[in-house]
Amino acid sequence: CRVCAETLPSFVQLENHYRTHPDSGQKPYVCGECGKQFGHRSNLNTHIKLHTGDRPYLCEFCGKQDSDIGNLFKHMKVHEADK
Repeated sequence: CRVCAETLPSFVQLENHYRTHPDSGQKPYVCGECGKQFGHRSNLNTHIKLHTGDRPYLCEFCGKQDSDIGNLFKHMKVHEADK
């Protein structure tokens, strides 16, 4: 990667990685609601859930709901001490 010098196994993976850098200028996915731009469609899809209120992921310990499964997994770590 010309930004962070990370080495990736394929050109496709390198291009996908490069788009994660804010200065890459490659953010073709735009939120129709607020105009925020994303380098990956999956990030746009997660972002759109903030506007729609869709929170399909549920914490099995406390019932907290989230629109992003990664954020839910981070949240669930607060319950590890309770086990």
